[in-house]
Amino acid sequence: MIRFGAATNAGFDTRGTTERLRGLGIPLDRSVGRISGGQRTQVAIALALGKRADVVLLDEPMADLDPLARPALLGELMATVEERGCTVILSSHVLAELSDVCDSLLVVNEGSLQVSGQIEALVNGHRLLVGPVEAYGGNGRVGVHPVVSARTTERQATVLVRWRAEPVDPRWAVHEVTLSDVVFGYLRSPAAAAGPELVAV
Repeated sequence: MIRFGAATNAGFDTRGTTERLRGLGIPLDRSVGRISGGQRTQVAIALALGKRADVVLLDEPMADLDPLARPALLGELMATVEERGCTVILSSHVLAELSDVCDSLLVVNEGSLQVSGQIEALVNGHRLLVGPVEAYGGNGRVGVHPVVSARTTERQATVLVRWRAEPVDPRWAVHEVTLSDVVFGYLRSPAAAAGPELVAV
């Protein structure tokens, strides 16, 4: 596979790819079909990085990796971006692992782009409000804050809002959000959207 990569990609980093796989303990004298799923994933990533492309697209690269290998891979990707100045695009469902290493986020929901933007801005631009259900009128806003999604029980409402830095009814407890809170809030409400070229809620 390394020889194939070198033969089909000008400027392929044969030495770096070989050293990376050797450092991961992957037997270089064994065919890809005779190594584990996690090792095959590492080979695929090494080949992708070995191409030294300006843009590297990785689809669920951590799916078959064990918990120890995942942060190591993310660290290596960050180092690659810093060293080469390239762009790495990751497709992943593991949001907690992405929030510390990615700058921007795109959320695709039901085949359409729903959310786009800088992760820090998206997180800072939302809040989770928790209060009595009677404080939530269900009209798409809590005060001046547009509602992204809401969950209610008989007594309590939990509402994700686009934050406008304006006070709210004191019955609401205001909580900062995580990236997961933002993403899941939008996924629960396919009609809501956030991004510079998307319709704001």
